[in-house]
Amino acid sequence: MIFFNKLNLFSKKTFGNIGEDIAESFLISTGYKIIERNYRSKQGEIDIIAVFDDILAFIEVKTRSSTRFGLPEEAVTINKQHRISKTAKYYLTKSKNYDNFSYRADIISILLSKDNTPTINHIIDAFPLL
Repeated sequence: MIFFNKLNLFSKKTFGNIGEDIAESFLISTGYKIIERNYRSKQGEIDIIAVFDDILAFIEVKTRSSTRFGLPEEAVTINKQHRISKTAKYYLTKSKNYDNFSYRADIISILLSKDNTPTINHIIDAFPLL
């Protein structure tokens, strides 16, 4: 899987999109169905909304090329968790398709090595949706 040769040649947004592509492929390979990607509302944004069995997962994807500033999942601050939570609740009020589903907030942490090999950490139920 070749994404790029030099990590620092890409913008933060492009780098984030690469991480989301990796996360989406990972989720599909593990049995998830992707419902939305980059869902936006006035409350905020959710990177991926996916279904697994009868669970609706609101997934934040964080991608880094090194741990110099910490692990990718450490960037999901309490403020970011609150925004995701508000956005998830808004999504649930607008969508009637998932009334009988459980829901949770996950984080997919991706660390890309210099040879473009991703290390993926899927943190299930990473924080409570308020």
